[in-house]
Amino acid sequence: MNFVFHLGHPAHFHLFKNIISSLKSKGHKIAILIKKKDILEELLRKAGLEYYNILPKGRTDSKFGIAKGMIESDFKIFRFCLSFKPDILIGTSYAISHVGKILNIPSINVNEDDAAVVPLYSKLSYPWASVILSPKVCVNGKWEKKSIKYEGFHELAYLHPNQFTPNKEVVKKYFNPEEKYFLIRFAKLTAHHDDGIKGINDVVASNLVKLLAPFGKIYITSERKLSAEFEPFRININPL
Repeated sequence: MNFVFHLGHPAHFHLFKNIISSLKSKGHKIAILIKKKDILEELLRKAGLEYYNILPKGRTDSKFGIAKGMIESDFKIFRFCLSFKPDILIGTSYAISHVGKILNIPSINVNEDDAAVVPLYSKLSYPWASVILSPKVCVNGKWEKKSIKYEGFHELAYLHPNQFTPNKEVVKKYFNPEEKYFLIRFAKLTAHHDDGIKGINDVVASNLVKLLAPFGKIYITSERKLSAEFEPFRININPL
C-alpha cells in the first residue's frame, strides 16, 4: 500500500516514526510531507527519512497565516497525491481531510485534544476526515461517531517501554542526577489554541524561582526571549 503521512510539528515525527518504520519494513511505500517547523527537518534527516517540504517557509499562527497555510497545503498535497496515488492519508492535519474527501482517499486524523479546546482545528478538519483517532479521554463533540478511541496518549507511541529505553548518560550531559534540580519550560503561547492562556509570565516565573531555589538548582528552557533576570538559569538542550 501507499501511505502519506503529513507532519506539521516536531512532535509528529516522534508520534509517527515507529509506525513509519514498521510499515516500511513490511514493504509498504511511505511518503512524508512536512511544513517548516522548528527542528522537524533536522529530526527527519538524522533518522535518515526522506521527506518533501511542501511549506518550506512555514506559516504564522495568525488567522490569516493559518488560512494562507491551509490553502497552500491543500493545493500541494492534492497535487502530490495525484502522482503518488496514496491508499490512505494519515496525520494531525486539516489538509489531509480536505484532500482525502476530494480525491476519495481515506484519511485518519490523529489528535489528542478535545474538540472544544481546538475549535478552529476541529471545524476545519473533522467534518471531512474519514476517521478521528484519539485517546479514549478525548471528547470529539459532534464527530464522536467517526472516532476510534484507544487507551493511551500520543506520547506512548514513542515513550512506551516497548519503544523507548531511558539513557542516564544523556541526562548527565546536562544535569547532575545526584543533585536535586527543577526544569522549567517557557512556551511562546502564540498558537491559535493558546488564545486566553497566560501561562508562566515573568511575575509568576520570578515567584516560582524564589520558591524553588532553596530546594534545588533551577534550569529554564524557553521558546520565548528571556528577561535578563532569568538568563542565568537558561539551559540549551540538544533535542537531536
